[in-house]
Amino acid sequence: MMVAGTEGLVLTDEEGRFIMDDLPPGRHLVTTDHIAFEQRTDSVTIFSEEVVDIEVRLAVEALELEGLVVTARTRFGRTSLLSDAKRADFISREEIEALLPRTTATVDLLRNVQAPGLRIREISTVDAVTGVPRPGLCIEVSRRSGGQGCAPAAVFINDVPVPYPEQAIIDMDPNFIDRIEVLNPVDASFRYGTIAGNGAIVIYTR
Repeated sequence: MMVAGTEGLVLTDEEGRFIMDDLPPGRHLVTTDHIAFEQRTDSVTIFSEEVVDIEVRLAVEALELEGLVVTARTRFGRTSLLSDAKRADFISREEIEALLPRTTATVDLLRNVQAPGLRIREISTVDAVTGVPRPGLCIEVSRRSGGQGCAPAAVFINDVPVPYPEQAIIDMDPNFIDRIEVLNPVDASFRYGTIAGNGAIVIYTR
């Protein structure tokens, strides 16, 4: 907020309140400046030291930004998968097609991935809406063994995280899958961040 004819320049708080000292009584031009909004100037009359309410309606103004080029290095990439047909943590489209005659569920494809630490267990979960117990899956990627709890791996479809990993695996039609990659917690965190701290199941569709 700025007042014409003075050096006053203040920021408002979260509710839009601000204080300007030593303003003489009379008419003042108050300018509101906010990023992404058009600048606006309003006339305000002050009679003495008092609290004055100013209603300011700002019009949205599009910001023109210069182009930004981001260069990143990664240990992974779709092209690298083309030579990984023999990897234990990877299943290719060719392998999927060979399994499809006797496989009707994506979880069955996962069971054919021989990734170290990959464990798939059937568990009982409670429906968040109805509160009724129902069968579920626990898919973990960890070199540790044992334990009754479940530290589920994150699930990504075309590199996009899905909010309900278990249900995504259950619902996905294996016919639409191009390949599956299983990442251990270290590699998953390196690629996707803390969301994949328990490892990741990465599915690419056709």
